[in-house]
Amino acid sequence: MSNRTTLPSRTRRTILLVSTVHTLDPRRPQGEALLLEDGRVSAVGNRDEAEAWRRRDDRVLDCGDAVAVPGLTDAHLHLVGYALDRERVDLRGIRDPSEGAARVARAARDLPPDAWVVGRGWDKNRFESPRWPRAADLAGAAGGRPTVLSSVDGHAVWANAEALAAGGVGPQTPDPAGGRWVRDAQGRPDGVALEAAADRLRAAVPLPPLPSLGAAVRRACESLAALGLTEVHTPDGSRDLRPALAAVAADGPLPIRVVVHVARDELDAAETLGAAAGLGDGRLRLGGLKIYADGALGPQTAALLDPYEGNPGNRGVEVVAPAELRELVARAAEAGLPPVVHAIGDRAVRSALDAVEALGTARRARLRSPARIEHAQLVHPDDLPRFAALGVVASMQPLQIPLDVPVAERHWGAARCARAYPFRSLARAGATLAFGSDAPVVPPDPGLGLRAAVARLPDGGDRPWHPAESLAAVEALAAYTRGGAAAAGEPDRGVLRPGARADVTLLSPDPLAVAPGDLGTVRAVLTLVAGEIAAGAL
Repeated sequence: MSNRTTLPSRTRRTILLVSTVHTLDPRRPQGEALLLEDGRVSAVGNRDEAEAWRRRDDRVLDCGDAVAVPGLTDAHLHLVGYALDRERVDLRGIRDPSEGAARVARAARDLPPDAWVVGRGWDKNRFESPRWPRAADLAGAAGGRPTVLSSVDGHAVWANAEALAAGGVGPQTPDPAGGRWVRDAQGRPDGVALEAAADRLRAAVPLPPLPSLGAAVRRACESLAALGLTEVHTPDGSRDLRPALAAVAADGPLPIRVVVHVARDELDAAETLGAAAGLGDGRLRLGGLKIYADGALGPQTAALLDPYEGNPGNRGVEVVAPAELRELVARAAEAGLPPVVHAIGDRAVRSALDAVEALGTARRARLRSPARIEHAQLVHPDDLPRFAALGVVASMQPLQIPLDVPVAERHWGAARCARAYPFRSLARAGATLAFGSDAPVVPPDPGLGLRAAVARLPDGGDRPWHPAESLAAVEALAAYTRGGAAAAGEPDRGVLRPGARADVTLLSPDPLAVAPGDLGTVRAVLTLVAGEIAAGAL
């Protein structure tokens, strides 16, 4: 007997009663009730109007003091990474490599002899002595098991000697294109890999069987629904898509909507198969083509227009050269895959904008959904208006602020930090913002993300960091709702009005009525996708 479930072809009517509906629709900003029918919003009104809607078989959900908002979207997380990270070694907060080795040793005691030790979360910028860790720091910790440990931002890997050998890395291994090995005094790879080199080591890690990955993805989606998320965008191509499909095959539709962006090395296959944006169903579909233009702030590989502070020879890493980036963006557009470009530094952001501009007006207009720049943590003032002019969505992650403040101040300096994470400047210039988390880099908690976007408080601090770039709470909320909708190319999403999808998140307390520093206390009460309960209970 199969345990597969199916969505009803016609859902029953639901009347949702709350203290306030924040519709984010300027034509009717607020209400107290929603009528949901056949996966869509049928009406917005007050409680008296809701009584007039009522029929005998309607489901009525009275949610008391909760507020309803359009379904929250995480516009950028790594689904399988988040799913697996929940069950791997957590290295967040370690103060030196020896503390990391101790955590590895504890985890290894519970693993089979042939298992790899995999973890994430170390940050050399927070070490008491901020040096790169080494393979020798892990010697003996895992009992001979290969060990691969991603940095908190995922752009570096710390590995032991066994993992280097399993990845085919020896004393003479050259730096790959778009990456490098941190080397010892004799020039030999010393245990840390950056960018494309890190990808090589991660690729050597055996993944769990596909059914196990599928089960982990379903658990992850249930966790995300409990946080109030109705949709997530994930940029790891088949690495995310195949486990998600396995989860669907085993147990039916996922509880939330998942948009998967094709990875760069899958473009040839996508072109051959004609796999364009939108392919899939209401719960699992293709988005665009993910392209890395640069690295990240933590390992100082984000591509900058001017060198890093105190490091005059380093302007970061261009993972692809500007000419190649233009070619990839053009191929993506021709294949029907909107470009989704990772660009953290201002040089990479400019290259990404140049590549989208080179498409020309007609090709940009034919994109199923807008081009996106992921992260955009540092944008030159001259490039701010180009986002709106070119119709490029700024897909950003507010929770990078508490994580990155000390690192940014050290490596970018005061002048550049004043224009870093430029939420207000981009919004003022007319850009569409789409907020996400980049989980598992940081938790995918929208309440914490709202707090970071509005309060801009450093980790453990009580003074806003460059508050001129703060957003109002309603603007930040829109970036978690309307911004995600814009990124999906569906203008009726991200608002609650008749005809819009019945994706609704119920929150408490009201995020538009609490102090900025208290936004982290906002929690999801109920999550509905297509009018059906995905998480929560009344």
